[in-house]
Amino acid sequence: MKSISLKILGILVLFLAGLAVVFSTYLPDFTLFNKNITQPLKKLEIKQGLDLKGGAHLVFQADVSQIQGQEKITQSLTGAKDVIERRINAYGISEAEVVTSQSQGEHRIIVDLPGVEDVSQAIEMIGQTPTLDFREPKTDQDYALTPEEKEQIKAQNQETKKNAQEVLKQAKQGQDFAELAKKHSQDPGTKEKGGDLGFFTKDTMVPEFSQVIFNPDFQAGQVWDELVKTQFGYHIIKKIEQRGEGEEKEIKASHILFKLLDEEKKTETGFPYKLTELTGKHLKSAQAGTHPVTQEPVVILNFNDQGTKLFREITERNLNQPVAIFLDGMPISVPVVQS
Repeated sequence: MKSISLKILGILVLFLAGLAVVFSTYLPDFTLFNKNITQPLKKLEIKQGLDLKGGAHLVFQADVSQIQGQEKITQSLTGAKDVIERRINAYGISEAEVVTSQSQGEHRIIVDLPGVEDVSQAIEMIGQTPTLDFREPKTDQDYALTPEEKEQIKAQNQETKKNAQEVLKQAKQGQDFAELAKKHSQDPGTKEKGGDLGFFTKDTMVPEFSQVIFNPDFQAGQVWDELVKTQFGYHIIKKIEQRGEGEEKEIKASHILFKLLDEEKKTETGFPYKLTELTGKHLKSAQAGTHPVTQEPVVILNFNDQGTKLFREITERNLNQPVAIFLDGMPISVPVVQS
């Protein structure tokens, strides 16, 4: 009888503890020996699966009829699973689970997506055929601007200078410099700090910037009368204070940056690689292996006749250069071509 009572008491304690965790957000603060005993519960992060959070449960049937051998089937399923996981991660879905399953000769990939209610959206997101392509480094010619592009950039830079001059005027009239920086600056490292650069020595900044900020006529609390142009763009500079003497002299300043576009060549906005004609359609198989000399892990690619020709041409013109392998628009490997 006593044993049964203890079991019932234990179950009751566990039940109450579970309730405390689930509803910890709503618990008032309790103290024991001057210590808050409910605060740790409120900090617990409860991971909710489909049973609590709801979401999409997808089952993909794999067609392996054209794949010979269990080892290759397993490799294919693992590769498909990796692609699905990569796509899920790209969308920022937490607590997702992707597993492979084999039962009665059928192969499946099972995907649980907590919080995703639109099943059609989930299928569209992860069910598309993965795209594989091979890319080579861009050259100077790829970054060359047309005459029309140069004129457009020049006009855009002139508009940027005009905007910078207007903000400089506001700063000189006494408007809050930090607020102007938060609103207008294009320096991501200082924008939210009101343009604050902290203390720095003369050789820390680029010459054009240092020449102005260390000018003895530039007094603390002042905003420099003109825009300062550097390789980064136009700067509006405010001197805050200084300390030390000689080579140990340090100055604290704030700035507002207006970036300029390069008027000579295109700015790299993505990956420094360009597409080639070689894609996944030219690939017959791929498998893991080891280098016969170094014993390092390598990927052995087997192309069809057209793919072999394209791969040879790509490697010949990129000797000692990287050739990138992209999957779904993202690099998965960037090997260097060796002789």
